[in-house]
Amino acid sequence: MSEIVNYRDGMGQCWARIDLENGDPIWISVTKHSVMVKKSRVGFFGKKLLSERPTPYFFESLIRLTDSLKEINIPSDIQHPALRRLIHITLASKSTDDLSERLEYAMNLKMELENAYN
Repeated sequence: MSEIVNYRDGMGQCWARIDLENGDPIWISVTKHSVMVKKSRVGFFGKKLLSERPTPYFFESLIRLTDSLKEINIPSDIQHPALRRLIHITLASKSTDDLSERLEYAMNLKMELENAYN
């Protein structure tokens, strides 16, 4: 089962490090201006799986995706909505390929939402 290795959600730091079920390390970083998910142990290096601006359409796509996944317990002190949703999506994934497919689905959903409201 995938597990959270470490995380921070507070003033100046909003990130999580997760090991997927197959052992792949995932780094999630959320800032005011960007959201990034990488296959990496510390976030400096590694393949980018997602690099996105946090827009309302992006958040709505994360909500819709996580609502379709099984319930997963996430520590209650993780309060940032994007970080919570990305952790949920990541923990529900078994491999980097699985996670990439879910993130691609979320990005396609985001584009559909943007087109529907613009």
